[in-house]
Amino acid sequence: MAPELFTNGTAEEHSDCWSIGAIIYFLLSGKIPFQGKTDKDIQEKIEEGKLDLESGVWAQISDNAKDLIKKLMTVDISERIDIDEAL
Repeated sequence: MAPELFTNGTAEEHSDCWSIGAIIYFLLSGKIPFQGKTDKDIQEKIEEGKLDLESGVWAQISDNAKDLIKKLMTVDISERIDIDEAL
């Protein structure tokens, strides 16, 4: 769930880009980007936006793939890339 959905509750094109980044993250690592014991824990981690792109399997993932994920999952919606930029 994109961070802006917690504050304004409205999905936009950029929200879909966040979701694409989360899907790519999962496909490459086999793990969801943000984990926690409660929904509140997960929400806080999403809003913070810190991604682990270094440990475990990420050492074998290309820098280009990690860069794309970072750009798709940027918390600030005004700085997040859109689908045309992702392509």
